[in-house]
Parts: sequence; structure tokens; C-alpha cells
Amino acid sequence: MNVEELVDRYIAGERDFSGVFLAGANLRGADLNGVMLRGANLSFANLREANLVEADLSEANLYEADLRGTILRNANLTSAILWLAELLDARLDRANLQGAKIATVQLSRAASLSGAVMPDGSKQL
Repeated sequence: MNVEELVDRYIAGERDFSGVFLAGANLRGADLNGVMLRGANLSFANLREANLVEADLSEANLYEADLRGTILRNANLTSAILWLAELLDARLDRANLQGAKIATVQLSRAASLSGAVMPDGSKQL
């Protein structure tokens, strides 16, 4: 599947794209509110400033993904791979990061983690 097909199918009402291979895809600014990308390969993808509110990215591979300014409010990122991901200015309010692999993530002070569940199961205040 390519980006155009995913967006067309999303617009048509489909939400479940579990396991899709979109490594290196350009989804910058995409509005994918409530999308299911469980187990998807989004390594090296450009998701900068995308709307992924309430998205299911559990077990997704986001290795070196560009998530700068991405809205991930209430997103499910359990067991996701976020190694070397760029999360500068990302909105992770109430996101579930339990079990996520987040070594060497770039996170700015402007990033929001209010109410997020962290990899160790603790809750961010």
C-alpha cells in the first residue's frame, strides 16, 4: 500500500491499516484521527505535524520517524518502537507509552506529556 491509497481509503471511512508497510512514507500534516496502525512499519516516515489523535500505533515500528509537532493525544503507543524518533513539540497528552522502546528520543520542553502513561507504567502529571 502507498500513501495515496491509505489516505483515499481513510477518507472513504476505513480506519484499520494494521500491519501496513509504509517505511519512509511522507504523511506530513496528514489528518488520520482514530486510525489503527497496529504493528505498522513506519520507520523513517515523515509524520511531522500529523493529526494522530486516538490513533492505535501499538507495536508499530517508528524507528527514526519524524514526529515533530505531531498530535498524539490519547494515542496508543504500547510496545511501539520509537528509537531515534524525533518528538520535538509533539503532543502526547494522555498517550499510552507503556512498554514502548524510546531510547535516544528527541523530546523538547514544548512537548506535552500531560497524563501520559510512560514505558514503565508510571503516569506523567
